Amino acid sequence: MAFVNGEVFAIRVDAAGPAWILQREQSAGAVPDDAGAGYSVVVRSGDTISGIAARTGLWPVTAWSVPSGNINRIWPGQTVVYRGNSTLTVSTGATGTRIHVVKSGETLSGIFGASGWQRVAQLNNLRNPNLIYPGQQLHY
Repeated sequence: MAFVNGEVFAIRVDAAGPAWILQREQSAGAVPDDAGAGYSVVVRSGDTISGIAARTGLWPVTAWSVPSGNINRIWPGQTVVYRGNSTLTVSTGATGTRIHVVKSGETLSGIFGASGWQRVAQLNNLRNPNLIYPGQQLHY
């Protein structure tokens, strides 16, 4: 077990490489789903997908699958599943310690959600948040 930023994690070694993978315990929200195709989170009151992504460290928000099919329509008690390529990672909690590499066709709001893109634009000193480039590294 590991305790990071007030949250409890189970630690396992990734068989595919020399990496430690931290899995949030059920009480923190994100756990591998039964099919092994992603991480499941039970939505809590006040949650947004961008908030869940920030809490779990699993980005981009577009990789989240929700029952309604619309990441802007979630309700407490629903289970949402992350189907992207990220794994949960340890973060010191300090802003700007994680990096997302922009892929073709991505937008700030698509990556970081409607409530997170402004913070990322400011953190990265983006003069025009509508202008990002493939390969660009965004700290968050």
